[in-house]
Amino acid sequence: MFNTHSGLNGDNISYYHHLGKKWSIGIECIRFFPDKKIKEGEEKKISAWDFELNLHYTIPFAHHWKLYPITGIGHTSEREILHEEIITHRFWSVNTGVGIGIEIGHWSPHLEYNLGWGKINQRFFLAGLSYEIDWR
Repeated sequence: MFNTHSGLNGDNISYYHHLGKKWSIGIECIRFFPDKKIKEGEEKKISAWDFELNLHYTIPFAHHWKLYPITGIGHTSEREILHEEIITHRFWSVNTGVGIGIEIGHWSPHLEYNLGWGKINQRFFLAGLSYEIDWR
């Protein structure tokens, strides 16, 4: 995952539960790894955690392809370290976005673009690989 606001890369782990053929709801945990950035002429070390609760609506549009609008809420905890001073920004946001994926058996490679509307507006790009577990 890539955050265009802070320029940080991270890993995403998520769990989604299908509420039928079209709807799914899930939780996501994203860790944006510490990186040094120049901000306001000074070097800062920035990292973040992001937790989200999102809802997807699946729209099949071609053989095994699917498009899914995304909406939900998220909580971000961003940490900046400057000269041994730690500054933490915590805030809530509303998520909107869209994803596209292809189903190959139980596997589904996908791409997503999300916007986080809150105290700090953010944009996220995600390239992922999902595996669907059939509990039946």
